[in-house]
Amino acid sequence: MRTIFYSINDGSENEYTAPFSIEDEGKARISYYSIDKIGNKENRKEKVVIVDNTPPELIVTLSAPFIRIGDN
Repeated sequence: MRTIFYSINDGSENEYTAPFSIEDEGKARISYYSIDKIGNKENRKEKVVIVDNTPPELIVTLSAPFIRIGDN
């Protein structure tokens, strides 16, 4: 394989040279194909990924009776 090209959500085509990030949250469609050393181009393939950059949130609610450490 000589070169890999990709695009995100039908955007501009880029040559893959290093790992990349997708910053926008939600669904993203990655299209890609490669060209081998003698110029043969494979059919375009697609993958859909879901990007979630929001960290999880945890809410703890206590109701009586409860014991605090240090209470006697």
